[in-house]
Amino acid sequence: MPFVESGYTVFDSTPTSFVVSSKLETQDFHQFVKRFQDLIRVEGDNHHHPMKEKMPEKHCAKNLWLVKPANENQGKGIKIMDNLDNISRFLEGSIKFSYWVIQKYIEKPLLYKNRKFDIRVWGVATSNMEFYFYNVGYVRTSSSEFGLDNMDDEFTHLTNNCLQIKNKDTYGQHEEGNTLSFEQF
Repeated sequence: MPFVESGYTVFDSTPTSFVVSSKLETQDFHQFVKRFQDLIRVEGDNHHHPMKEKMPEKHCAKNLWLVKPANENQGKGIKIMDNLDNISRFLEGSIKFSYWVIQKYIEKPLLYKNRKFDIRVWGVATSNMEFYFYNVGYVRTSSSEFGLDNMDDEFTHLTNNCLQIKNKDTYGQHEEGNTLSFEQF
């Protein structure tokens, strides 16, 4: 049965995301705060959230959020946090970046051999809404096994190659260059 017929929406799989300014007195930041507070679990309740909309269980065991600068790449400046006061102080204290993406962290991600991964493909969309994808792509893997016990360990939570290569002890230990082509996967 197609997802649309079963009531599936893209928001059933895609983490909630916000683009906020370092200036916290904005509507966007207040929307994030409301969402953060909506997802706080009732003490002892492991299965229900005090909100009306659906939320996949994989998103919310600890109410973790990924905070990253909107104008950076290569994993620079990314933090994973679970405390609203810490997030606010972090954003207020940022001098270099003025806009941030705050995204619900997927706490139970799909893993490859117990490690996080991302998929890279090349594609193009035409003005006629036609989509073309190159048939060769690759998967980037993290160097360390996934776990929520150390949220500061970039080598566990981010798959950026420019970051992973800094982990001299485990980079390339599982796959050459922490990369697999689709043929290998």
